[in-house]
Amino acid sequence: MESPQPPFSQISHDLEALKLALVGMTHEDIDPLDAEVVAREISAIRLQLKRLSAERVWAMERFDAARPSDPANLPRGREGGAGAGERVRSTQ
Repeated sequence: MESPQPPFSQISHDLEALKLALVGMTHEDIDPLDAEVVAREISAIRLQLKRLSAERVWAMERFDAARPSDPANLPRGREGGAGAGERVRSTQ
């Protein structure tokens, strides 16, 4: 069973705390291997943020493609637009 996802505000707060802790450190405060592990995790976080950004763009493109066109641009007549006995009410 997956653990519940913390809210983004908590994740952001935790990252800010990590940043401030690192700012306060010197090279003597962290082992080189630990520093490398943290650097890899930060790289993984950046990759996940890029993935989320790409997914957001993809979702918006799908939304735009699925959104109906402006009714004024719909074809007239048998294709289902205004015409062929249909009346269009003005929205003005």
